[in-house]
Amino acid sequence: MRAAGIGAGCVALIGIVSAVWGLDFTDWDEVHRQCLAGGEYSRERDRAIDACARLTDSGRFSGAELGAIHLAHAQMEEASGRRAIPIYEAAVEADPTLLEAWRRIAQDRSLRAPQSTIEALDIAIPLAPEDAELRQLRGMALLQEGRAAEAIPDLDLARAANPDEMVLHTALAEAYTAVGDYQAAIDAATTALAMPPPPAGVLNAQGLAIRDRQERVIALNVRGTAQLFLGDHADALDSFRQSVDRHQRQSWGWLGLISAQCGLGDVEAAWAEIHATLDQPPQHGLSAQNPVGRSVIQHDDLRLRAEPAAYWRALMIHLGYLHEDAPQAEPVTELDTASEAALQAWVDDGCPLQAD
Repeated sequence: MRAAGIGAGCVALIGIVSAVWGLDFTDWDEVHRQCLAGGEYSRERDRAIDACARLTDSGRFSGAELGAIHLAHAQMEEASGRRAIPIYEAAVEADPTLLEAWRRIAQDRSLRAPQSTIEALDIAIPLAPEDAELRQLRGMALLQEGRAAEAIPDLDLARAANPDEMVLHTALAEAYTAVGDYQAAIDAATTALAMPPPPAGVLNAQGLAIRDRQERVIALNVRGTAQLFLGDHADALDSFRQSVDRHQRQSWGWLGLISAQCGLGDVEAAWAEIHATLDQPPQHGLSAQNPVGRSVIQHDDLRLRAEPAAYWRALMIHLGYLHEDAPQAEPVTELDTASEAALQAWVDDGCPLQAD
């Protein structure tokens, strides 16, 4: 008991001396080793995370050394199922050359902030110009921002590295359509559509099947749009018909289908489709079927199904057939006279999808 008391007294005395004289007996090399060593199991990771936090709180580290500490910390936080983007951001603030930290920042921002994603990748890509994942992320973000011409080189490099990725072919098809290279768009979309579906019985097979269907609908719609702009109305009609057969709760496919029917001179069929959208019961609570936020034509799936009259009115305003100040009924549950006249003029003109 006396020995234990002496030992405790010595520890207390060391603590008092350290506090008074500012002495630090911490083995920072060992703490540093624990931080960077990480751990395969949760208890080991937690100890490593604590060690990393002690290192950053100590104020002893800066530059590349601090960046490495933040990077190790962030990776272990994510391995434990916790969000770590602010720690990755601290890592690149300390050391802007940390490619893997930039990668995670870009991956996170790509889901919600394309311009911020581009800004991060403009710093990261010069560190690894041939990194296909980084180029894909920037290409997709540029496409979302409407900068299709800038997106094409990034998407093309990513596609060359990953030729079996359907999303890269469909994204390139969209970009080519946006810049007016319609044959290249058709070729890219056709390549995407020729790819085999994902195998059944694999991990996340249902999710892969849903994503595959979404990409095929996008590819069909992009191909149909490019075919329309080339004047190939029969081929466009076939593409859009396949699209709406695969997925009926969308506006892009139906709009393209109606435009193709107009282009073939089948005005009666076009009007039948328009009235079908107006006569259907409103369907509320639907989400827009554009999972990656990409489209050449601005469309609103939810509004077409829930507010078809308002949808057609907005489209006529967008295409220049109706002035936004034109009188309208409130609420917009059926076509007003001005909107109906605008629709008639649009159909008479062949249902073009681009404003003059």
